[in-house]
Amino acid sequence: MSLVEIKPDEMLQIIKDVVQEALEAMAFAEIENTEHPKKKDDETFGFCVKIYINEPFEGALHLEYSTPLAEALAGAMYGGQEISPELLRDAMAEMLNTVTGKFLSSYAPKASITIGLPIFTKTANEKNPTNAHIHSTCFVIDGKRMLVDLVIFD
Repeated sequence: MSLVEIKPDEMLQIIKDVVQEALEAMAFAEIENTEHPKKKDDETFGFCVKIYINEPFEGALHLEYSTPLAEALAGAMYGGQEISPELLRDAMAEMLNTVTGKFLSSYAPKASITIGLPIFTKTANEKNPTNAHIHSTCFVIDGKRMLVDLVIFD
């Protein structure tokens, strides 16, 4: 049961704003939001990090991305360090934690927030319940696309 009113269009706009802010601040990346969130037929992302939201509503946020994009973002975040697979995962988990926290505190500033730990999967659709409503947006960073899904559970 949701503790806040669910307004998907407003929620998605806040996500667009906080993803742009987080990427610019954490990875010094200039990004472009595009209105074409669907995966292209020949497009492979390879990775997804998701975080479940328990309060103020039940849902999840997903970032779906390619290894080259994650390497570029992690390289910018960690300033020239060699990017190991663990550091790559840490960077994307930190990005999602930041986006989720900023999103929830902007959307429901007076509500209690409870989220899970980041989970890495091969696709965004793994373990989504059948009662999930998915609202997506897409960002282009250095010519590479990253999908962001807001999942709201009934």
